[in-house]
Amino acid sequence: MPPSRTIHEQKMFKCSKCGRRDKHSMQHSPVTITSASGIRHVLQWSGGKIECPCGKQFAYTHMNDRHALVCSVLNATDTNAYPDTAGDFSIISSPSESALAALNLMVERESGLIICQTCCYMHLYKCQIKHGHLHHVEYSQRAVREACRYLLSKNSGAMSDDELQSWYKDRLLRLDLPIPGISAIDQAFWCEHCNYAVCDRSSMRKHYKSAHNAVWVSAGAAIGPVQQLSGSGNSQFSSYIRVLHT
Repeated sequence: MPPSRTIHEQKMFKCSKCGRRDKHSMQHSPVTITSASGIRHVLQWSGGKIECPCGKQFAYTHMNDRHALVCSVLNATDTNAYPDTAGDFSIISSPSESALAALNLMVERESGLIICQTCCYMHLYKCQIKHGHLHHVEYSQRAVREACRYLLSKNSGAMSDDELQSWYKDRLLRLDLPIPGISAIDQAFWCEHCNYAVCDRSSMRKHYKSAHNAVWVSAGAAIGPVQQLSGSGNSQFSSYIRVLHT
């Protein structure tokens, strides 16, 4: 005789706040996000995304895996924006520079840039989890969190987001020594009328036409070395920086 099958009826749950039994606002379901410091913060939904104390909003995965690890506001020990549900912060050990080794990162002390020693580009998300997959770097979520804790500490010497943007705008306007730890491209085209530099001819032609109302000819054009802080995937830091020959 075949075994009998038990049929389970789906239970209906009623929201204690709005009384509805079907889909309702995510505002009634706050989420817990752990920052690099190890403190868990209760964050609220806003328009389908999670809102951080810094004012930015992201989807859950991005907030949990990337932004929460590098947000200085969320990681601040004295923030009272959201309640701490992890207990006493003092029990967490001090961050150490050795945590960067697991992710193959370094802090270039003169500029304050965070450099990936595998690809020689600046880490825009500092300890970006996806980057470990691309370069087969051995890491764990704990290693990522510890490295970010060090990068956010005063001892790291790394630039904050605001300092980085200010430094970057100033650096684009001047010719200076190469940044240690970042690969240089020796043969790039330099604009003779401004600080613009690029590696392909078509982009330089478009620049001359739009910015200077002129025609650019590659023959006899100014050529020199450049560096790039990030790949073309992040337009905010993808402009080429002119550097001196060394």
